[in-house]
Amino acid sequence: MKYIYKIRLTFFLILTIIFTIQSFIKPQTNKNSFLVRVLLEEKNSLKKTFFKIEAEKGIILTSPHSNKKFFTKQDKIKIFIEDNNIYIPLLNKKSNQIKIKKIKSKELKITSINDFIKINNNTYQGNLKFKIEEKNNNYLIINTLSLEDYVYYVLPSEIYPSWPEEMRKVQAVVSRSYALYYINQVKKNKNNQRPYDLKRNNFHQTYNGFHEYYYLKKAIEDTKDMILIYNGQIALTMFDACCGGIVTSKMSNINFSKAPYLARDYTCNFCKNYKLYKWKKIIPETIFLNILKNDQKFKNKFKNCGKLKKVYVAKKDKSGITQKIRIVFSKKIISISGNDLWESMKNKIKSLSFQIKKSGNKIIIEGKGFGHQIGLCQRGARLLVDWGWKFKNILKFYYPNTKFARLKHA
Repeated sequence: MKYIYKIRLTFFLILTIIFTIQSFIKPQTNKNSFLVRVLLEEKNSLKKTFFKIEAEKGIILTSPHSNKKFFTKQDKIKIFIEDNNIYIPLLNKKSNQIKIKKIKSKELKITSINDFIKINNNTYQGNLKFKIEEKNNNYLIINTLSLEDYVYYVLPSEIYPSWPEEMRKVQAVVSRSYALYYINQVKKNKNNQRPYDLKRNNFHQTYNGFHEYYYLKKAIEDTKDMILIYNGQIALTMFDACCGGIVTSKMSNINFSKAPYLARDYTCNFCKNYKLYKWKKIIPETIFLNILKNDQKFKNKFKNCGKLKKVYVAKKDKSGITQKIRIVFSKKIISISGNDLWESMKNKIKSLSFQIKKSGNKIIIEGKGFGHQIGLCQRGARLLVDWGWKFKNILKFYYPNTKFARLKHA
């Protein structure tokens, strides 16, 4: 019996050691299964522009078309772009002189040994690609990284890092689904194969690269690979700061046939205590007119108009979205869309749900909500978290008839 007991004890100790070791080993994931290409910058490639590249332990430069690689142990290098070409100033150790090397290809991929790379003092994970588009005389800088890392870096830019864990999970699923939707859209569009999936600003999602809010990793891990789908397709999980109580199904300028889950037919008033649920902006008449006159999309529309007499909303849809604005001058009447005015004055007009009028020498704009008012209302969701709602229930409320799915890695 003592012999059998010793065998069992030894076996138990071996299992304990194995499980203890496994608990310290991070699970290996195929980070290359889902990659995101983020456009960091797009500017003129004719004028001379310098870039400082930094990375610990060395930098690898690759010309994608030739697959030639150049490795340097230097932790800092400079490159510059001029006249639609990429140049690298290299130090010749023997002569101690700088030699300018012209890259034959119109693309240059830059990778670091430790997976982190800094460009002009901004740090990113993954790799960077410089791409010259000669037909547009533009250069593009594209950061490629794993989807899960991208969601982690997006999170503190799209919600407050101090918000509760459940709200972080809400945004993690939303941001992951949103990114993957656009990744797939680019792959499907064979006629316009742009070299990136998403822009780094609020045109898509705000992405500023590396941050030190390490505790946000938990929300990413707890929702790992989780996305929202509709009829087997990835859902376009649009979101904004505050919906202002809009019933999105009543919006007339959006075709919801491909995304019926965005046509919510009930209100969200959970954001009503947020300061921008209702807002008011007073703009001096001269500033209002200067903004319109200097906007390129209006060109010469606001020339020789005479004195401003009146401004009012000429048309709204059933949801309360402003569709047409009439601006009455002494010499002519001009009509513009509500969206055009919003685009011109986004730092002043918070949403498309607004009224506008002239009072004396001032323009008064009053509205509801902050953003495009479609999909997830972040301020509403934030209150629901306080009320004890779980992230899945919140997402079902804002994206009706969608389902949860897990990404399958290759």
